[in-house]
Amino acid sequence: MKTPSWARLRCAWHAMRERCSSNSRSRKRYFDRGIQVCPEWESFECFNRDMGARPSPLHSLERINNDGGYSRKNCRWALRSEQARNVRSNHRVQFMGEDLCVAEVAFLLNAKQNTVLYRIRRGWTADDLLRGRRVHERFSKYDYLREPVMKALARGVSVYRISMQYGINPGQLYRIVIAWKKRFSQ
Repeated sequence: MKTPSWARLRCAWHAMRERCSSNSRSRKRYFDRGIQVCPEWESFECFNRDMGARPSPLHSLERINNDGGYSRKNCRWALRSEQARNVRSNHRVQFMGEDLCVAEVAFLLNAKQNTVLYRIRRGWTADDLLRGRRVHERFSKYDYLREPVMKALARGVSVYRISMQYGINPGQLYRIVIAWKKRFSQ
């Protein structure tokens, strides 16, 4: 027999109140952090009036501001995937003017979360993430050589010979030239 929707709603209300009580197993995550149920929601009827029925059995109660209490302004029905993006342990970043978690940035970039997080920790900017590559600052100290080196390469002079002329390791000069091409081709 299928459970009526009001019974599932009542279970969500009861679980919310239980989480915020001083006797709860979740005490450290809720009660000790000062997360409380607003006084109006001590009544199931008020909770029902404010939240209404769940959109689907897959939805559960979510606090929009993770540090705020349970109230009409701070709660909504959300799917588990939406709730997973609203937890304290998420790494939040500023991306294109919005405060997003790494999972959202990865989704927008069609990239792996670990890749995005690694790049953010290495100091990549939002612009770097959008382009998919980063201009290496360590090569920018050689920018004054860009014009003569590129002209010499256009004339057919080898990277080895140019590197000897300027006292730069040939492998490093090769990487610098590749970085210049990436950086100045846009």
